[in-house]
Amino acid sequence: MATFEQTKQFLASAGLRTITLKREASEGCLLIAPDLSARIMAVSMDGAADENFGFVKPEAIANRGKDPQFNAYGGALRWWVGPEGGQYGVAFPPGTENFDLNSWYISEEYNGKPFAVAYPQQEAGTSALMGTEFSVRNTIGTRFNIGVTSRISLIGNSLMNSRSKNKNRQPRLKHLGYLSETTFENLSSEPMRKETGLLSIWMLGMYVAGQRTYVIAPFERRGIGRIVTDTYFNAGGIGGNRLIVNEKSGYLLFRADAKERSKIGLSRSSASSVIGSMDVSRNLLTVWRFPIRRSMPYVNSLWEQQKRPYAGDVSNSYNDDGKFGNFYELECSSHALALKPGERFSFPLEIHHYRGSGETLHSLADKLFRRRIDRGGLC
Repeated sequence: MATFEQTKQFLASAGLRTITLKREASEGCLLIAPDLSARIMAVSMDGAADENFGFVKPEAIANRGKDPQFNAYGGALRWWVGPEGGQYGVAFPPGTENFDLNSWYISEEYNGKPFAVAYPQQEAGTSALMGTEFSVRNTIGTRFNIGVTSRISLIGNSLMNSRSKNKNRQPRLKHLGYLSETTFENLSSEPMRKETGLLSIWMLGMYVAGQRTYVIAPFERRGIGRIVTDTYFNAGGIGGNRLIVNEKSGYLLFRADAKERSKIGLSRSSASSVIGSMDVSRNLLTVWRFPIRRSMPYVNSLWEQQKRPYAGDVSNSYNDDGKFGNFYELECSSHALALKPGERFSFPLEIHHYRGSGETLHSLADKLFRRRIDRGGLC
């Protein structure tokens, strides 16, 4: 696994600009690549010499933009556009009838387009603001012209501020927190309509997978439907040895080992406002926090002609099979955006990484997810 500094040097050798967000040299830091749609390419808990646990695919970066289907650059956080599949999906060309991997493609308009940098003026700071414009069409041919800005800022341990009276007593606990604010503005002269397709802000983080890594997703009991969608790539669902749904305690565990292509999703009726992962081998806990608008529609990304295009997921996790790379993803989305011309919407996402002893992290996970997580789980 490459270090933070090695990742930075590699991107520089490929001719890509970088911005480092940090406070002190020995603390956690982020590496942003404005030329790759302002994605975070490296995350370190202990300065530039520490390992980067964000997934990076060097071959894709070296051949930047040359794969007509998908340039899998990687990155510990990126924004995309939802929905992916269905009649309103933006990851299939207009007129698509068979939603399969051969027809799927990811446009560089929202995957690797360079962003202008408003700040910092130098190559380092504690916050960055970047932006550009992009244009995409969905499967039925509707075109969207969108202005997008990305603001990424280092933040304190806000999860512990409100949920633990003993936040200063955590033994040997390192923390890195940051806030991502992604804003879409409708630059078209027409409003976005349900009948011709709506978009969502889709946030994804790619992390290095491990044999003892699993996703933790608490869920709510607000509906009568299925708790989790697990049929994205597995018609019969995901086997019990890879997905455990603990209905009594209200959480699920999903194996993140890059051994089987699979994906889970939680709808607006079942999703919690947090999702995360535990890397037991690296003693690393990751927690995402985001808003949910339960009264609003969410776009559906299933690869099919959809009967319910606005009954999609709020949060997801994807596990690769090693063909794209040794990674898994945490994901969350805004509600479906019906923006008028000139109207904007901003989607905030807090990400917190913690490193400490196994017992400390398991205890912390119980507090932050508000569930008693089985210590055995999938590991």
